[in-house]
Amino acid sequence: MRDDDAAAAADAADHRAWHHDEAIQRHVLSFLGPRDTARLSSLNRSFHHSARHSLCLDLTDGEDILAIGGVASLVSFYTRAHVLRLHRSFGLPSDLDPLMRLECLREASFQDVVCLTDAHLALLTTHAPSLRLLHVEGSHEVQTPHIASLPLLESLVFKYNLLLQSISFDATPSSLVEIHVTACPSFDAFDALVAAVPHVRTANFSQSNALAVFHCRTWPELHTLLLDRSPQLAVLDIDAPKLKSLNVQLCGRLTQAVLVAASLQSVSFSMLPALQVLYLDCPSLTRLNLTGNRQLEPTGTTLECPKLKKCLFQGTRLHPPPRPPAVDQR
Repeated sequence: MRDDDAAAAADAADHRAWHHDEAIQRHVLSFLGPRDTARLSSLNRSFHHSARHSLCLDLTDGEDILAIGGVASLVSFYTRAHVLRLHRSFGLPSDLDPLMRLECLREASFQDVVCLTDAHLALLTTHAPSLRLLHVEGSHEVQTPHIASLPLLESLVFKYNLLLQSISFDATPSSLVEIHVTACPSFDAFDALVAAVPHVRTANFSQSNALAVFHCRTWPELHTLLLDRSPQLAVLDIDAPKLKSLNVQLCGRLTQAVLVAASLQSVSFSMLPALQVLYLDCPSLTRLNLTGNRQLEPTGTTLECPKLKKCLFQGTRLHPPPRPPAVDQR
């Protein structure tokens, strides 16, 4: 009996030692790049098992592994990776395919990936059902990406993609709460995008050259909306009961703005030289900046803002609101 207990104790000690060594090896690997991870695991068999548990495939260090080949052999060490980052790559489209088949990804970021296409994003979103964040920036071959059903997707970012025209989904992304489509001059499918993602809390459509009319009445959870530096934006129509922040600065052609926002406390519609019609139904609004709107007149301005305390209107044709009568304190 004592021999059995001693053997069990020895096994437990070996098991703890193995886990200790495994933890040290994984810690060491966390400081290495993908190529060094593969090299070390091939030279030292004790690292081979640990390397296959690497959680982040980071290809952002300036060495374009896709362009020099060998990405398929690296992917075998990252089959359980949760994070994929690929920046500044000039490889062939076929070189990307192994990366798009990583099934455990939760975050994927592509910046300045010349060969990235709609087909790659379709492949990625099909193989990685646990994806929570997708970031695509400076990839000019992406035009009309179709996103597969991703029940856990929370954040979607498209920036500086010159040919991006639209984004579509297999199913309503019920978990998507943050969406950024910025500096994509060809993108014009804003109405379809707003209808497709009903639970958004943060939306950034800054620097949208093709945005002329923006209607938003289907985002009841919207907290933050950024539309600044959209030079063609002429009409704004928003009904968002939980909106807390709105930015429409440097929208030089905005002529009409209708805003219904019960929670909004402060907003600036300043330096909008074409603004002629402004309707605000914001019962919580206390601060309003209308400075520099030289076309804005009293006949085109309606402010349903009973709590408004500070209103800046210099450079407009508006008159200051009447002050409430003084109360005799005697």
